[in-house]
Amino acid sequence: MPSDRAPDSLVSAWQEQPTSGFRPVPADFAKKIRRDVRASRWGFWIFLALFAVMAIWAGANLLAEADPLRRVGHVLAILSVVFFIGQILVLRRRVRAVRFDILRTTSPSLAAARAYLVTRRAFHRGRWLWWRIIVIFPVVPILGYGTLRNEPDAIPRFLWGVMVPWVALIVFAVSIVQRGAARAYERLLRELDDIERHSPIERFMASHEQWKERQGD
Repeated sequence: MPSDRAPDSLVSAWQEQPTSGFRPVPADFAKKIRRDVRASRWGFWIFLALFAVMAIWAGANLLAEADPLRRVGHVLAILSVVFFIGQILVLRRRVRAVRFDILRTTSPSLAAARAYLVTRRAFHRGRWLWWRIIVIFPVVPILGYGTLRNEPDAIPRFLWGVMVPWVALIVFAVSIVQRGAARAYERLLRELDDIERHSPIERFMASHEQWKERQGD
């Protein structure tokens, strides 16, 4: 005969669940997220300084350049730097929405940790990544061809001296650096999924469903 009393496991899970909608992550996972947030903040300023130097260099070369094709290359270089900075500023604005919860609270919430990781993963793959490649890729070929196009033996030197290293660098940046970062955030998201599955409220819901099934027998 089924009992109307909830099982001890259900009562225990109920007592352990958070009293509000705030659901914190464990301390060790919180350390990983905070370390990444702090590193990304330093990375923002480092990349901003690097892109500023690149923009100044491209602007100075544009003013000094007489060749029309190479001037186009320098203009594309400036536009690509501006595009990169724009992407980083958008990323910073999206991360800022959850950064306070991650850095200043006793323990970040599951929702804040997930929002941060999803945003960072998106930056390193998909449309964010491929737009960066589309914008930056033509710069080096145009500058290299602008330099060598008037020389009779320039094509082999252009292909092996400019295009092969440039394509290899792009492949390395995409497959190792960017995809590697995306996979790292994907691993953290899977770890967060495991944490969420084993949180008290999830265990309560699972126990509640099992209890209802037993009541129906």
